[in-house]
Amino acid sequence: MEHPPTQSLDSIELSVMPRPVTSTLPRKRSRSSSSSSPESSQSHKRLIPSAVHRCKWALCLETFNQPSDLRAHVRTHAASQTKCRWSECLKVSDSTPNLMRHLDSHTKPHTCSDCEYRGATRRCLSRHKVRHGFTSGVSIYYCPARTCPYGQDGHKPPYGRRDHAVKHINTKHPGSTDGPVPGTYRLQTT
Repeated sequence: MEHPPTQSLDSIELSVMPRPVTSTLPRKRSRSSSSSSPESSQSHKRLIPSAVHRCKWALCLETFNQPSDLRAHVRTHAASQTKCRWSECLKVSDSTPNLMRHLDSHTKPHTCSDCEYRGATRRCLSRHKVRHGFTSGVSIYYCPARTCPYGQDGHKPPYGRRDHAVKHINTKHPGSTDGPVPGTYRLQTT
């Protein structure tokens, strides 16, 4: 019985294997010669599964079409255990609920709707989403220095993470005793 190759702890991710794009579903026919319209290609992509998600729990070779199915399956392995048996993972948890939470670091169930990023927690996903630009209602942080371009009246965008604003203040304004100025991003409509 052959086992899938294992990965180091630094690079452990959800195992995604490409599948041949074959389907018993009929393809959409196009009436015009430009069959690569965004609508038809998007609906076609949704019809054909493009990846297999493999469980890397010790001695388990289960595969799933949906990441959510893999997540539910992995949690059944850990139902009464406190030691993670994911390939090459050495995590020992103090309780089963903490182990369940840890398993999300392997399955990464939270996906970005704008790119292929996968995160272990909703917080990881919301921190990642800042890279795509701010959405209305998200917390932002300004530099407290009045003349700084990252201040409230500056021309540069605010920081989406408090720790990044603190790093800026410590680097660009050493000796400052003020912390970042919190705010809430409001989508500007013109």
